[in-house]
Amino acid sequence: MPHSDGLARSERASTAAGATPIGYPARQPAAAPGRTARGTLASSPTQTATFEDAIRREPLISKLARRAITIPGLILVTALWLVAGAAIVPMGVAIDVLRGKPQLIARFWAILAVVLVGQLLGMLVLYGAWLLCGFGLASRAFAAWNHKILGGWSRANVSALAWIYDMSFEIEGAHLAKHGPTLLLSRHSSIIDTIVPIAVLGWGQDIGFRIVLKHELLYSPPVDSIGHCRPVAFVRRGAGTLAHELENIAKLARGLGRNETVLFFPEGTRFTPAKQAHIVAKLAGKHPEAAAAAAALRHVLPFRPAGTHALIDAAPHADLLFCAHTGFEDSAQLEDFIRGGLYQKRIKIKYWRVAASDIPADHAAREVLLNQHWTAMDNWVEANRA
Repeated sequence: MPHSDGLARSERASTAAGATPIGYPARQPAAAPGRTARGTLASSPTQTATFEDAIRREPLISKLARRAITIPGLILVTALWLVAGAAIVPMGVAIDVLRGKPQLIARFWAILAVVLVGQLLGMLVLYGAWLLCGFGLASRAFAAWNHKILGGWSRANVSALAWIYDMSFEIEGAHLAKHGPTLLLSRHSSIIDTIVPIAVLGWGQDIGFRIVLKHELLYSPPVDSIGHCRPVAFVRRGAGTLAHELENIAKLARGLGRNETVLFFPEGTRFTPAKQAHIVAKLAGKHPEAAAAAAALRHVLPFRPAGTHALIDAAPHADLLFCAHTGFEDSAQLEDFIRGGLYQKRIKIKYWRVAASDIPADHAAREVLLNQHWTAMDNWVEANRA
């Protein structure tokens, strides 16, 4: 029987005190959050004084030009995929019966149908809220709506994924995200693990998210739409743009509220053994010690510190929240879903927190701390991998 309520059950279980990774002493969150230059931190994820300052600004004409292509494209692809189901599902069922597989082709069609239709419905709700809030002019109400929409949309996608692929979740330490602000540093190994923290913390713990994403995701209509309603930094990963992108990242952390976090993936891209080998080879000639440290990692790419430094320097009062997970490794590409990479997988997720007072101001000393926790994450994945 599918574990349709596994996410909710595991979240309730996670309210017990969470252990820290292998080899690290327990660290408690700071007793009380700090204060920003603008005064006391807000208690709600939609009431931070600088919330609107961190929202992406873009000329209307460029947004409309892009969406004139991407939104009709999404509608067309969704319609074609739903119509194609009349042929794909019966054929897939027959093929999987002959192969002795648990209906993986039909499940793949179903999850893509859910995702595509969910994107259109999510955008419809978002734009409806925008209209009801006076074309977004009632900013406080609109911020509250898009906070709920983002959390609900993420939750619905993860729940559908769990039901279709008969997955279950084991989550530890989700309660540590409360009483922030925090900077959430997460492992990245899959095309879907980016929305899981939002589903777990945004919906279950009522945490407001500010998110760092790659610039290419602007061409996903729902991400583009929510990314201009909430604080989201779409960063370019090309040479010559580093200073500008670091400023965009830092802007997200300024004025973080008590129930807010910045979601950041410090590896910079999804982990694969090939990417790790490339990084090791690149470092070998210039930084042999760094190359050796990178080669010793088994499940994460080396920690890239520049973006994390920008976040911490912009929000020195924020605690660090680390997110380790395993079980998503076999869903790095779409074809992995057809191969059954997620079928009946038990996803394990662990959060742990480091108080702001324990984070060195000096960048070199800070990197030692960050790398220690990143190595601890690698060890945790090795010990718990599916």
